[in-house]
Amino acid sequence: LSNVKRHHDALRVDEEAVEIFRNLAETDPTFGKDLAHSLHNLGFDLTEVGRHEDALHADEEAVDLYRRLAETDPNVTKDLAGSLHGLGIDYDRLGRHEDALRVVEEAAELYRKLAETDPNITRDLAESLHSLGVDLSRLGRHEDALRADEEAVELRRKLTETDPNVTRDLAHSLRNLSVELRRLGRHEDALRAGEETVELRRKLAETDPKVTEDLAWSLHNLEIRRKLAETDPNVIKDLAQSLHNLGIALSDIKRHHDALRVDEEAVELRRKLAETDPNFTKDLAESLYSLGVDLRKVGRREDALCVGEEAVEIRRKLAETDPNVIKDLAQSLHNLGIALSDIKRHHDALRVDEEAVELRRKLAETDPNFTKDLAESLYSLGVDLRKVGRREDALCVGEEAVEIRRTLAETDPSATGALASLLFSQAYHLRVIGRHEDALRADEEAAGLRRNLLQTDASVMESLANSLENTALNLNAIGRHEDAVHTSQEAVELYEKLPDATSRSRGVANTLKHLATYLHAVGRHEEALRMHERGAEIHRKLGETDPGLTPFSFYVLAHDFHSIGLHEDALHAEEEAVELYRKITTESTPKPTLLRDRITSLKLFAKILRALGRAEDAARTDAEVTSLKSSLERRPVDVAVDPSPHSLSPIQEDSEQAAGEAADDSEVDDGPGSEGENASSSQS
Repeated sequence: LSNVKRHHDALRVDEEAVEIFRNLAETDPTFGKDLAHSLHNLGFDLTEVGRHEDALHADEEAVDLYRRLAETDPNVTKDLAGSLHGLGIDYDRLGRHEDALRVVEEAAELYRKLAETDPNITRDLAESLHSLGVDLSRLGRHEDALRADEEAVELRRKLTETDPNVTRDLAHSLRNLSVELRRLGRHEDALRAGEETVELRRKLAETDPKVTEDLAWSLHNLEIRRKLAETDPNVIKDLAQSLHNLGIALSDIKRHHDALRVDEEAVELRRKLAETDPNFTKDLAESLYSLGVDLRKVGRREDALCVGEEAVEIRRKLAETDPNVIKDLAQSLHNLGIALSDIKRHHDALRVDEEAVELRRKLAETDPNFTKDLAESLYSLGVDLRKVGRREDALCVGEEAVEIRRTLAETDPSATGALASLLFSQAYHLRVIGRHEDALRADEEAAGLRRNLLQTDASVMESLANSLENTALNLNAIGRHEDAVHTSQEAVELYEKLPDATSRSRGVANTLKHLATYLHAVGRHEEALRMHERGAEIHRKLGETDPGLTPFSFYVLAHDFHSIGLHEDALHAEEEAVELYRKITTESTPKPTLLRDRITSLKLFAKILRALGRAEDAARTDAEVTSLKSSLERRPVDVAVDPSPHSLSPIQEDSEQAAGEAADDSEVDDGPGSEGENASSSQS
């Protein structure tokens, strides 16, 4: 698992192995080496997932065990050196560079002795010397760092004579050597080392496409290829590939504006190449796909649609003669459906979604690896079915997506989060149409899954609180008021532990308002009043820093109460929301986003009024909605996506988790809000 970068999954296995071998070692010391080995693996995976303090503890214990074992078994010395090296990395990550230097020096010394009789250890020695040079340099000991770098370069140069795979390591050591030489004023020597580094990396870029996966190297490789392309047209395709890879890397770290510029250059180059060589058409479609993702991320949704349509057109033609392109066509159709949904063309999106589902269903019939993609497209299809009013059809599609995710989660624990989010979404839509028993089952299953995930992933805490909050709504709707109280109280406790102040305050305030209603239902009126007042005070403070957040919170409450038939409670909350929205949109040019929020709030207000039999008041509210829409349509369109937290709600979650790690962006269903937009996923 660790070798294929599934470090979170590997962690669970590591922890179980440590526990087993620790128990065995208590009664049988011969298992001490196995325990040390498991601790070493645990430390490595903890480091890879960023848990450096925990990694440090695991590696320190591993070193202690190996040190004791090495006293009686020289064969353990190599393992001790490896653990010391890992411990040095932990210290460095935590800023403890003196400690890092101490253990790395010990590791290097052990490797040096081992290498005297075992040439296979030379590569490990070179790596320790490389790390030693880095630590010495950090502490300002540049003369000592230079000596370590020179030895690392010498060893790695010899290793490359028989193993070309060491070339990249040699380039790293040469670069460090160049830096230290320059710091010590030996500029000519530094230049020579630097030139050799560039030459090695140029060769690596020509023969090893994996070199471009690292963002820092992608930048370096890009500059080399850009210069080469000025004099050698044959390098243009390599430059385009580097640009394409760089765009993906930038997008992965959320630098979408930077990625956009790179994507555009890649598209331009590949379009020119495709004009004279049709074989480059497939590459052009790939770059158009990436461009579409980043255009959407920066709010240019109309442009994203145009690019998406071109990618679909190209891939559709290619698929006519090459069946291998069908999966790419399905992916582009999936994204095109999202782009159409973005600009409210839901009927058009529906047709595209259906085609994507059809293609992915066929692919999954012969290759189970496409089952996950099918679930993603089913989710998007469900979104657009709801948008056009076909809620029952949407539920059927959602149930199929849930079943697929459930099956995937049986063999792949990493799919559990996506299953929980799909169940959460499905429960919300079941509750909206009054199927509270079914909604309760889905919410309870989602909560159970998230409770298990929370044991190893603290970031799941807010999602679990969301699930408990919605579970309480369902419990109250079916008359289980005491259970609703207990579940809601647990949700409050979880919200209070959230690190983000806004999420914490919003979650606590909303859930306290729910809790007050449930307490009234069981006759605990004084306690209910205290909960209500506490929630109101938090809402007031939130409004001081963000005027749009308080009315939105009341809107969410109203939606919650309306969804379980508490229309009077919903009316009181929605009256607050409507009045507050009116106050913050009275200036001459209110923000379009706030006007849209006000319109959405008024629509819910009209629904609640009709549920209470107040048709005339509802009609007047409808007229206000019509007037505001006309006003909004006369104003310039604000193309950027509103990043405000007003789109946040515990009722309807981020579809990124629901759709899973999609090969594109997945649309969020608007209920009363969402936990944010889908992040861009892997790109072809």
